[in-house]
This record gives sequence, C-alpha cells and structure tokens, in this order.
Amino acid sequence: MASPNGTATRSVVPMLRTIGRPGLQMYNGHLAQDRLREFVGDRWLATLAEMVEMDPTIGGILQAIELLVRQVPFTVEPGNDSEDATADADFVEECLDDMSFSWADTLTEILTFLPFGWAYMEITYKYRGGDVEDPMRQSRHSDGRVGWRKWSLRGQETRTRWEVDAEGGIQGMWQRTPPDYKEVLIPISKSLLFRTNSRLNNPEGRSILRNAYIPWYYKTNIQRIEAVGIERDLAGLPVAWIPADYMTPNATDDKKAVFSHIQDIVTKIRQDENAGLVMPLAFDENSNQLFDLKLLASSGGRQFDTNVTVERYNKDMTMAALADFMLLGHGQIGSFALASSKTDLFATALGAWLDVICSTINQHEIPRLLRLNGRRWQVLPKLVHGDIESMDLGELGTYVTTLAGVGVDFTSPEMQTHLLKQARLPTTDAGVVSDPYLLESQGDSTDDSTDEEDMAASELFSDDWDEEFPDDLIVAGDDGTAVRR
Repeated sequence: MASPNGTATRSVVPMLRTIGRPGLQMYNGHLAQDRLREFVGDRWLATLAEMVEMDPTIGGILQAIELLVRQVPFTVEPGNDSEDATADADFVEECLDDMSFSWADTLTEILTFLPFGWAYMEITYKYRGGDVEDPMRQSRHSDGRVGWRKWSLRGQETRTRWEVDAEGGIQGMWQRTPPDYKEVLIPISKSLLFRTNSRLNNPEGRSILRNAYIPWYYKTNIQRIEAVGIERDLAGLPVAWIPADYMTPNATDDKKAVFSHIQDIVTKIRQDENAGLVMPLAFDENSNQLFDLKLLASSGGRQFDTNVTVERYNKDMTMAALADFMLLGHGQIGSFALASSKTDLFATALGAWLDVICSTINQHEIPRLLRLNGRRWQVLPKLVHGDIESMDLGELGTYVTTLAGVGVDFTSPEMQTHLLKQARLPTTDAGVVSDPYLLESQGDSTDDSTDEEDMAASELFSDDWDEEFPDDLIVAGDDGTAVRR
C-alpha cells in the first residue's frame, strides 16, 4: 500500500521490480529467434526486399494496401468537451499538417511495417517560427511552440542491431548508412516503432509475407526453369557425342581444349539472336561420325502444367495476406457475393492495421509532443482514422427507407449531414438540406417576403416583359436587378 505522502511502502517495493524476461532470443542486439536461417537477420531482410520489389503478385497486394490507405481520412479528436482538450486536439492536427512531408507520404513509409514486420520512424521536432528559411523553425505557424518537423523512416536494411535493456525493453536501434557507414544509435525516446505484433517484445514483429515465403520460393524457381526452357527452345536434353579419348585424363592439350569447348556449347546452347552451331564434320576409318549433338527427349509428354502450378502459388500468396479477392475472375470463377465478402474481410484487416498505427501514435508520440510544450495533460487527444471502404449507397438507401417506414426521423441536421457525407455530397453551413415537403407544410412561416414584394416581382416578370425585351438583351445590373443591355 502507499504511504500518506504518496510514496510506496517497503512491502510494495518488490512488486515494482521485474523478475522474468520475455524470452526473446537476442544476443548482443542481434535476433536469433527463428529456427530457419532463411528468416534470420539481414538474409531475411534481403529476401523480403526481393519479394516486395520483384514479385508482381506481392507488389499488387502492397500497392492495393497503400492506395486504399492513402485515401482514408484521419482526424484528431479531443479527449473531452472542454476548451483545453479541444485546443490540444487542434494543435496536434496543426502539427500533422505542418510537417516537411505530407501525412499521406509519411503514412506510406509507416506502412512498410507490413511487409517487413516493423518500421522505425525517427521524429524530428522544430520550433514553429513562421515563414523563415531555417528548417528547424520553418512553419505555417509563428507561436514559438514545438511541433513536428518530419517523421523519417530508418530503412530496415540499415539496421545493424537493437539496443535492449536488462528487462528486455527496447531502448533504440543502431544504424549504419552511407556515405560514412558510421554506426549510430537512434534512441526510442525520439522515435516510433510500428510492429505487426509485439510477441516477446520482438522489435521486428512478424512480416505479413512470412507465410507467403514458401509459395513465393517455389514459384520463383519454377518460373526461372520455365524461362530457361523457353530461351533454349529445346525439346529435350542436349547431349554431345565425342570420341572417348578426348575425355581421358591423358588426352593431349588439343583434345582437352576441344572437350572443354563442346562442354561449353552444351551448357550454353539457347535460342536467341545469336542462335547457331558449328560442328566439325569428321569420320573415323570406319566412316563413323566422330562428333554429334542430339536432343535426348523423354518417351512421353510432360505430366504437369507450369501455368496451373504458378497460379496455385499465386493464390497461396494472396491468401497469406487476405487479398485473394485480387484473383477473382482470373480463372473465370467467383461470384459477386464471394467478391464482396472477401473485399469486406480485406477492408476489415486494413482497418485493424490502421488501428495499430493510431494506437502507437496515441500512446507514445502525442503525449511526448504535448509534454515538450509544457502541457500537463490528463485527457489526451487521439488520432482516429475513417472508413476504408465507401458505403454501398444502394444498401444504405434501402436501410434508410426501411427505417423511415417504421417512423425513424431523418430530418435532424446531424442525420442529414451524415447521410450526405456517406454519399460524398456537399453540405450546407447548417449541415442540412431543406425538405421541400417540410417547407410546404410550414406555409408562410418560411417566406419572409411581403405581399407587396411578391406583387412587384410578378409585374416585373410579366408576359409583356418577355415581348418587349428579348432574353439576349436582359442582363443583371450592379444592384442585382434586371436591366436592358
């Protein structure tokens, strides 16, 4: 229990200490958690980079994620309805819009935590000093407060090791980059670490492409073999026939040179712009040909189709990322209902990843920013994201019609504003579009004009006006009245 002055009593002190450790296998800052060496250290990072940059299926998945996320709206909500909480939320939103790179570009770099499992962002701050050339003071605002200058990704491939304390807590990342390749420590106190998961407090999380590695590996090798076969354009295994004495260890240097040359021909033969082969026409004393090149073909046809195999591996990779809806229609299969359910699942998964991003920022960076500005906060503002997908207007209309049929009122400004936003239609300042039936039922209460004004207007736009002044001679005057040109 705590003493009256707020300090912990002696009996509570042992409860404040950490006894165990997460159990993460890390030695001198280097991870050794995975049993397979393909998934350890820089080798795994290089493999992931190849998967991301070279494979069209994986590239399409990641591009779909990026483009969908970039159009999602982000807002900062106050912690409560007080003026101070609203001012803090406005300040955080100003800082997001006042960085060197746009929030959409920054979000794109954060999203690299999906393929790599983690993304380490160094936060650089600045004084908001207005329109000045000094990058440490340049800002749209000139109140002198501390804001964000930029959030910069520290490339996953530049990580050399992690700085971890005795309790397994992450204290920073060591980095080595060109041109000086000097190892520097970027402390966690001025950084944000985004991870797909935090099991055992692993700083490198788990890549969403981890389960796609095996199908990617086999697909890549099959495609490579297929490409070699197409390039060589052969119907069998090339076999060269030469006299046996050319292949013996005691052969003369000339015969060894011929043997080596024919070996080179067999291994490099292919169909391209340099296709062609020159062979000596030589016979022994029995008129047997000494040199020959043939294709050793199998007796039957191939029992497998590489297209089917590659398609199967592509399907496995998209399934690993919950993005198999991308393949619907390629094989002339898949209904609209199936496509809708799979895209809904994909959008739900993206929403969960955006929750991870927002929670990391809300838990670490927003409190740090307010603390640098001397704010003693109790209720913090929080960054929230909007919907991934736009609502189906047909389904929304059916739903609203059903509710209206049982008496639900949709005439409130808040309700109409929400419905208009779902359709991405503009709203008025009052946030409501007037209901013409409602206006008609209100009668003269909605019309501020007098009877004299109505009569004057009817006389002004009479039939005689149309005959006397054609349309092309009627213009608007400076005071808004209709005059002759």
